[in-house]
Amino acid sequence: MTDMESDAHYSDVEVEDQLIEVLTNANIVRLISIFVNKGCVVLAGMSGEDVLHSVIVKVLAMERKWPKEAQAISYLIQTGKSIINNESEKRKHQYNVESVEDYISKPNTDYE
Repeated sequence: MTDMESDAHYSDVEVEDQLIEVLTNANIVRLISIFVNKGCVVLAGMSGEDVLHSVIVKVLAMERKWPKEAQAISYLIQTGKSIINNESEKRKHQYNVESVEDYISKPNTDYE
């Protein structure tokens, strides 16, 4: 990563500071609610809390670079949406279906 690229993203210490500042009780509840409304349970089989946990882990592990120009809540929401979409794609391939509707309507033959 060049100096210009590193200047465009938060460092690991800056990420920790940003998370401490933004993860108030009210914002935690707000983020969980947003992830549930984005379909995390149906699409990804994850609770809103699971998605938020995954977001925090990926951000702290620097797997998801945090651009300095991105607003904190927007960045966390976008990261959560990405996680939901990735998990949804994994589930589609795992169950060999094209959509959630196909998965729901597919008969469960495990008990036959």
